Amino acid sequence: MACSSSARRLHVLRGHVSAQPCCASSSSSSSSSSSSSSSSSSSSSSSSSSSSSSSSSGQLTVAELRERFGAPRPGALELGGLNHLALVSSNMQRTVEFYCGVLGLTLTKTIALPDGGQHFFFNIGRGESLAFFWWPSAPAAAPGVASVHPSVMETGQYTTAHGSMNHVAFTVPQERIFPYRKQLQAAGVEVSPVLFHADTELGFVFDPPREAAKNPATHFISFYFFGPDGEYLELTSQTRGFEPGRDIEHVPAGQGEAV
Repeated sequence: MACSSSARRLHVLRGHVSAQPCCASSSSSSSSSSSSSSSSSSSSSSSSSSSSSSSSSGQLTVAELRERFGAPRPGALELGGLNHLALVSSNMQRTVEFYCGVLGLTLTKTIALPDGGQHFFFNIGRGESLAFFWWPSAPAAAPGVASVHPSVMETGQYTTAHGSMNHVAFTVPQERIFPYRKQLQAAGVEVSPVLFHADTELGFVFDPPREAAKNPATHFISFYFFGPDGEYLELTSQTRGFEPGRDIEHVPAGQGEAV
């Protein structure tokens, strides 16, 4: 039986994924490799059967989902990417020191708001920004509701409320994942192990890093950490492009439905 989302994440966050550089010499055991292949086959088989079945309630099948929403549509809004994502800071000076001093981002714009607040922008590449508001009387943080609870590193539970901002993922070159993790550790930032997200039953590949990175089931290589106000952050490298016929495998759940 497949593990729950939190259970499998706890499995890897507690260190069951090796944190060695991808360039390190290592050899995967045949049992580990076959386990990943078996899980991938199981996942593909499951998704294949779901694409051919139709819900009695009129829910879309996987095939219909791919056909209707897996390609550009006439009349669609022409978006040029993400301009900025705005979060909320409790201490703008601390926010600037973390994002500029620790992560090395560039502060590009500061705005004084009429209500006494502030709005600062940080360059994250490709003309996109991560922005923060600060208000003198903003509501207190609500970990586990509006943001991921800090105990995620021990519990694996990363569920947040509907409409919340769960986490922010920044794209980095694949070869920089392990060095950047060490760099943040040296700066005193608590980081997760490096995770190889994959199309397998458990959602991860557990081979040694070099083999895991090359595994065809792997699609993201990531690690996680928190910003100064509990914002859950990720540095990630997407290992391949997504294709509707391969990557759209599940029908969307409705309100209150179990998947």
